[in-house]
Amino acid sequence: MTPALREYIKKRDHYTCQICGDNICKNSDIILEIDHIIPVSKGGETVEYNLQTLCRTCNRKKSNKI
Repeated sequence: MTPALREYIKKRDHYTCQICGDNICKNSDIILEIDHIIPVSKGGETVEYNLQTLCRTCNRKKSNKI
């Protein structure tokens, strides 16, 4: 995944976690990550429609679940 694609997904998602709704306006210390909705380990691809922005906390809880 390229840095440009990571930034595009964050911008598309308004720098907001798609699970908990936390964002950089509410919490400047938030760490945002790009998550595969369908994990690569389960056949997911690194394509725009399979990527979402999650905060680090939500991404760790989701792990490789769908």
